[in-house]
Amino acid sequence: MLPESIGAVKAATDATQSVMKLKKPILHELAKLTHDLTDMQAYIDYLDSAREKYGKVRSILIEQPTDLYNFYVHNPLLYKDKEVETENMMNVLNISNFVLILGSGAMGKTTLMKHAFISVSLSDDIIPIFIELKDMNETDISLIELMHSYIFRLGFKEGTDIFKHALSSKKFLFLLDGFDEVVSPKVAFVQKEIHELCDKYPKHYYVVTSRESTDFTSWQRFHVFKSMPFSKEKAIELIEKIPFDASVKTKFLKNLNDGMYEQHVSFLSNPLLLSIMLKTFKSYANIPMQLYRFYSNAFDCLYSMHDATKDSYERERKSKLDEDSFRKLIAKFCCKTYFAGKSKFSNKELHDELDALKKSNLTKTDYKANDVIHDLVSGICLLYKDGFDFYFTHRSFQEYFTSVYILGMPDEQQKNLYMKLYKSKRLIFSDAVLPMLFDMNENRFNVNFTIPLIRELCDECSHGEHPELELIKKCFHHVDFYF
Repeated sequence: MLPESIGAVKAATDATQSVMKLKKPILHELAKLTHDLTDMQAYIDYLDSAREKYGKVRSILIEQPTDLYNFYVHNPLLYKDKEVETENMMNVLNISNFVLILGSGAMGKTTLMKHAFISVSLSDDIIPIFIELKDMNETDISLIELMHSYIFRLGFKEGTDIFKHALSSKKFLFLLDGFDEVVSPKVAFVQKEIHELCDKYPKHYYVVTSRESTDFTSWQRFHVFKSMPFSKEKAIELIEKIPFDASVKTKFLKNLNDGMYEQHVSFLSNPLLLSIMLKTFKSYANIPMQLYRFYSNAFDCLYSMHDATKDSYERERKSKLDEDSFRKLIAKFCCKTYFAGKSKFSNKELHDELDALKKSNLTKTDYKANDVIHDLVSGICLLYKDGFDFYFTHRSFQEYFTSVYILGMPDEQQKNLYMKLYKSKRLIFSDAVLPMLFDMNENRFNVNFTIPLIRELCDECSHGEHPELELIKKCFHHVDFYF
């Protein structure tokens, strides 16, 4: 072959290799450009599917998926001592792109987020994405990758790279629900993921919900909104919307107007507790003042509840467990999963937990895990199934049964567990476990927790130059002290 021919072949080969090197990024950029021109259909498919998912809800009183707005009651948020209406979520988002909604358990924060998704999804220029932050507990992927997995399952068929590109070219609303449900080992990572997302894409809207106990001092760009308790008018509006026995509702509403709301405002201003109270009202003429008695009555009612259309028909208990055995089993299950920070279970995880508990001989009657799961979901509605996973109808029941189980422990075990609770400060300040245990047996609570805690704190602080100041700082660890 002539030298000229060899040179021509080499040049052609080099050119081909250069084209191949350029081909991939060119095609990638072309895909992005094409996506910018035609991607609305992909988002339309996703939004249609997501509206169907988040527009349906279930609760203690509503076992089947029901349209959110059949019983949803708009309740304002508190911002700098002023009420902000939430029927139009832009009232909140126009105040800040960075919103932190804080509230105690069962105040309807998740339902509000679903409403925010539905209302904003109908706009032409904002794409909402709803994320349950507890899903970060079981994965090491980034928050962006988790978001992509959510929308991919709901009809968005583009890859992660295309989604990341869209973050720079479109307007998103990120609804990040339940920061308080992130387990301790993951808190720093999830917080870092949220802050980095805010840094990189500050033009988007970010709404994070949590119980109030978590320390948010480092979230300086976020504006804090507070969930407000239901007023009497809001409580009445919710009761009127809930599908329930009309005669029971009429009597309940009469009592509500005749002073019951003012007497039991701590219960009746909470949407979940209000719903449960209506459920138990038919069986219990009086309403207990203590939270643990309220949940005890609620469980009694749910365990023995009858079909709404047939007063004489009692639901089958497949597990064949009597109420006392069922309580013991659920109490240990709730306590174990509470300390593990779990409120979501795959089918296998739930079976494994119940099979493991069978070995502890808590119940006189043998049972099959499948039958217990049936009773928990269909019988007493303590759990519900969404897709392939199971969830507590509300974590407050997990907290109640955890308290029941701890109360039944011997003193030394109780003391050890109390200190474990205290040292996991995210738990101790964010739920009702300790307050209920205090109400259940005040003297035993003080002997096994209050006094040992005071002694331990005094011992820890006795070596410093100013032990009394060290003790104050220990007790108020969220406060910055300057001397």
